Amino acid sequence: MAVGLRQEIIKNLNQKGLSKTQVNLTSALLLGQKKELDPEIYNDFSSAGVIHILAVSGLHVGIVLMILNFILNPLEQVRGGKYFKYTLSVLCIWFFALLVGFSPSVIRAATMFTFLNAGLIFKRKASTINMLCLSALVMLIYNPYLIFSVGFQMSYLAVLGIISFQPLIKRKFYIKGWLSRKLFDVLLVSFCAQLGVLPLSIFYFHQFPCLFLVANLLIIPWLFILIGFGIVVITASFINFDFALLYELYGRTLDFLLLVIHEIASYKKLIFKNIYFTKEMMISLYIIIFFSFLFFKYQQKGFVFSLLISVLLFQCIYIYDFYQINQQQKLFVLHKNRKSIIVDKTGNHLKVFIDPYHSIQNSSLLENFKTQLASEIDTFQLKNFHQTPIGKNLLIIDSLGIWQLPKGIHANYVLLSNSPKINLEKVLLEIKPQHVIVDGSNYFSYVERWRITCRKKKVPFHYTREKGAFVIDY
Repeated sequence: MAVGLRQEIIKNLNQKGLSKTQVNLTSALLLGQKKELDPEIYNDFSSAGVIHILAVSGLHVGIVLMILNFILNPLEQVRGGKYFKYTLSVLCIWFFALLVGFSPSVIRAATMFTFLNAGLIFKRKASTINMLCLSALVMLIYNPYLIFSVGFQMSYLAVLGIISFQPLIKRKFYIKGWLSRKLFDVLLVSFCAQLGVLPLSIFYFHQFPCLFLVANLLIIPWLFILIGFGIVVITASFINFDFALLYELYGRTLDFLLLVIHEIASYKKLIFKNIYFTKEMMISLYIIIFFSFLFFKYQQKGFVFSLLISVLLFQCIYIYDFYQINQQQKLFVLHKNRKSIIVDKTGNHLKVFIDPYHSIQNSSLLENFKTQLASEIDTFQLKNFHQTPIGKNLLIIDSLGIWQLPKGIHANYVLLSNSPKINLEKVLLEIKPQHVIVDGSNYFSYVERWRITCRKKKVPFHYTREKGAFVIDY
């Protein structure tokens, strides 16, 4: 049903004179179908820090709900109209969820706003917060593993940020004019939502586009217009209402959105990447935000002291982590299909050892090291033996199947690389390693044979495809 309805909507839009780009963008923004979107447009949205508006989620459901509440607001003047308004808006939200295909993010958002809307309808702040918590509880009872979902965490933190900070900040400003007030409200909602998810976003993605706030403050108000306008256009096309000016204006509105996003995306240097940000730093930043909220709400000196202490805690965590990272000395055997990669990390200096026929340039493998304050990266040809100052040595046996240890040196670890044709039992007998490591450069049949041999000889076996990188501390 939903698929057929979406296809009918797209067919009708194509018949109303909208360009292919405009129809595809409408399909992404309102129907959750972004497969046909031009890759260049997708990249512009990503570079501008507004890629989230192409994925129909809580933002879109929230905007639809706000539009519905505005349209249905006159019902509150009728006896019992408040309950009818709530019922009708909830039905519309779930119809929208059906239309976009019941994606997990939309189901989560529809559930959250179904409960949240009850608090908004009855205009009780405590009820709104309680409803938010209740919706989260219902979702977690249904699927407890949602607590580990990034989308779930960010959705609820964004709404919590709006509920907590929006009324508080709004009281500090008086905006003249109905249109100015509505625009300010939209900007404020965007800012509060970003404030709620900022620590979590940096923790997970380790980057922050400087123009992210500017882009969202510009685009989200425009998104309100587009979604409202888009609903009108889709309805008009569905009932075959011919009004060329309506579709022309809508098309120009979409073109203006693309133009603004393209301009913002052109400032590629204004994106901070590889930000060092740990779980402890994320928690301490949320503590700072929490005490900031309490101070601005209650204006008590005690909260100023708590805020300063939380800022000091954040600084201490960063300084301690910076010291610890600069003292680190580790050897990593990374996983990469058909490649062998070893990284020697000393403080903020990385030595990357790789096969001469392969390149590590622009590889995502090193991104995690860059977020760990690694600033110097040098690349070397892979060698067959790595010796550490404390005797934790690594021997690499490659496709040639030949190995030779320096005189008087023992190999604690053996790495099998590029499917060497060897008698592993003989190797284990001669070298007596503490651990056998197998990376992603080996044939699977070889790996299984070596696994059986190691199990038989009771030698620990580490396969990077299954267990991830092997780390040697020294």
